[in-house]
Amino acid sequence: MRFVSAKLFFVFVLVLFTGGKMGFALAELPILFDGPNFKMADQDANELESQSLMGSVVVADFFYTSCLHECLFMTNRMQLIQKKVKDIQNIKFISISTDPKKDSSKVLKDYAKKYKIDESNWRFLRGEKSMIVDLAVKGFKLSADPKSAVHSQKFVLIDKNYKIRGYFDSESMEDVNRLIDSIRAIAK
Repeated sequence: MRFVSAKLFFVFVLVLFTGGKMGFALAELPILFDGPNFKMADQDANELESQSLMGSVVVADFFYTSCLHECLFMTNRMQLIQKKVKDIQNIKFISISTDPKKDSSKVLKDYAKKYKIDESNWRFLRGEKSMIVDLAVKGFKLSADPKSAVHSQKFVLIDKNYKIRGYFDSESMEDVNRLIDSIRAIAK
């Protein structure tokens, strides 16, 4: 009985001093799905194909430029993530507009400039509405409303083999930190 108490005490101390974050192994990031295929225009009106993302760790999200609350919050969180992992080579960020009617390439470019976004590895993408809804729901396995610009507030992590490895809540700083740790784990 005394041995069990000592083990429990050790676990309690470990959790207490690590804040419940004892790290995780790459094995804890399962391969969930293949990344979806797509071809869309970016903020510079250049075409980006999903195949070009092979060999890079990718963080993806959905947003629209006229959303000044949740989407802007997600953009700010993505900027934070981008800054925290700037030392990692071959990492890309993609934000896919759910309002392509309003979000032309020029509007996406203006958005990036307005919020001082480092565009060196961050693409803002647009395509046909039906394709984007299909991409969100069937490709990335997220929610999306075909009649509006409503979308998921999750970040999607994709590995160098273009496999989806995890979903992270943009509203949770704990999840954002887990995403940063996960990026580092799969970038090795």
